[in-house]
Amino acid sequence: MRKLIFLALMGFAMLLNPAKAQDQEKIYDFVSIEKQPNFPGGMQKFYEYLGKEIKYPDKAKVAKTQGKVFLTFVVEKEGTLSGIEVIRGLTEETNNEAIRVIKNSPKWNPGIQKGKAVRVKYNIAVNFSLSPKGTEKKANVKKANQKFPEYPGGQAKLYSYLAKNVKYPEQAKKDKM
Repeated sequence: MRKLIFLALMGFAMLLNPAKAQDQEKIYDFVSIEKQPNFPGGMQKFYEYLGKEIKYPDKAKVAKTQGKVFLTFVVEKEGTLSGIEVIRGLTEETNNEAIRVIKNSPKWNPGIQKGKAVRVKYNIAVNFSLSPKGTEKKANVKKANQKFPEYPGGQAKLYSYLAKNVKYPEQAKKDKM
């Protein structure tokens, strides 16, 4: 009987304050949080990780399949990745390889909102490109030493600027696009 009363009181308490329970599981948008999640060492290190770990599928090599696989996933509070899905892919083999590499990724630094680690939705493109024969080592070295351009103030400032200045077309809103 005590257990039943306790469970009833807990259920009632959750009904009175559902926001806290929902807030714990809320998935934030990458653009709308104070500090975005990131790969340890930054995106350059992430792309180096991808370059080392991706095994170009044989079927895709033979078919000379090239392009990008666009993925979405959630960076969890503890830095693990979950909910990995292909948004737009190439072939089943390249899609599966992109998912495999993201799934095996080291832990990320989580997103931060109000001083606490939060769950954040993240989108990324994994590039599949074939190198001409004999240039693969040179291509990998160049990628490893490449410095990526950066927006003044960093990625957070860029997303903040875009959120304030990009105007969604009225016709697109009317067409519910």
